[in-house]
Amino acid sequence: LLGWIIRGIPVRTIKFGVMWHTLSPYAHCKVPTSMSAYRFALMLPLFTTGIIPLGLGLSYQDVNLTAAGALLIGGACGDLGVLFASIAFHPQSQVTDHPSEPAFIILNKGNLPAPTGQITVS
Repeated sequence: LLGWIIRGIPVRTIKFGVMWHTLSPYAHCKVPTSMSAYRFALMLPLFTTGIIPLGLGLSYQDVNLTAAGALLIGGACGDLGVLFASIAFHPQSQVTDHPSEPAFIILNKGNLPAPTGQITVS
């Protein structure tokens, strides 16, 4: 939720909740955004709830904080999968968040030139 807000998405266009069958909290952006904003919103929870606590736990030798950070990094694996899927697209591509799956829908390809000719697969 915070990642979308930082990138200028109005709160009224963000749906958030918990998928109880997987115990997964989520924030769903209902309006199109740039791929760079989408990537930022994907990665913010990984850093704020996973990497920072892990680093602090290791530096202060706090087993509980280290374990919590490691567990939350594992919880971000779905977000990392979506991030890796987004690498092929230009940062200015317009995307929308999929309403029910951990995925995105490409609306345009940003600043990439339009394809020319016909593509055939053999």
